[in-house]
Amino acid sequence: MLKIEVNEAHYDICNEWKDLTLAKFGELISIEMPTKLENKWKALLKQDDALYEEFDKQVFYKDVVKSFPEYYGKVLKFCSNIPQGVIERIDWRIREKLFNEYFIHFCISSLADLPLDRTPEGLSPYEPKLISSFEYEGETYYLPSSLERGGQLMPMVKESILTFSEAADIEIALHEWSEKGIEAMSQVIAVYCLKEGESHNDDLVIKRTESFKNLPMTEVWEVFFCIALLGLQSQIVTKTFSKVVTEK
Repeated sequence: MLKIEVNEAHYDICNEWKDLTLAKFGELISIEMPTKLENKWKALLKQDDALYEEFDKQVFYKDVVKSFPEYYGKVLKFCSNIPQGVIERIDWRIREKLFNEYFIHFCISSLADLPLDRTPEGLSPYEPKLISSFEYEGETYYLPSSLERGGQLMPMVKESILTFSEAADIEIALHEWSEKGIEAMSQVIAVYCLKEGESHNDDLVIKRTESFKNLPMTEVWEVFFCIALLGLQSQIVTKTFSKVVTEK
């Protein structure tokens, strides 16, 4: 959380991944994005300058001063405790500045193959810490050390075979990430992240799938990258960015 000043008053905003839960991020990216803005960002992610310029030419003054700022205002409202009445009085230039400074990485990540983060230079791929466990509601959950795929065991298998009864569904969920969003990740985490000594249990998966929706996005991304690195390949995790930079 960060405190910012708007119209001589101070408010709290969510500006880092740790400030958002999986459920909250899902709600945030469900806010309808202006098509012209979405097209520009997709071209930016593809690093296609010609396509970006083509879409940029389709943006009119009314988009810049009304359509886009209305979207920025909705994101600002969702990611802060700024009252709606205050947001309605914020000039479009300030809305754009606040959005680009604090929230743009959240929203563009919903369009990207991999999550993004803000840096002094612009936007860059999110860098996981590659943790082996995380704490949640007073309990320690361990990330998997191996995966089974295609009927073959990866080295250092420690989980029981039953753990992989959900593997096909999980791979499908990851494969459809770009279309379905991130709601499937709570199930992925429930299946693969267990307490010490636990084995896969369908009832636990159902219970924790709901509970893990309240995990901070930092832990969610750690599980995502862990599974990617362990070899559960999908359309999403096989693509990488060498560099993604946004001019603000």
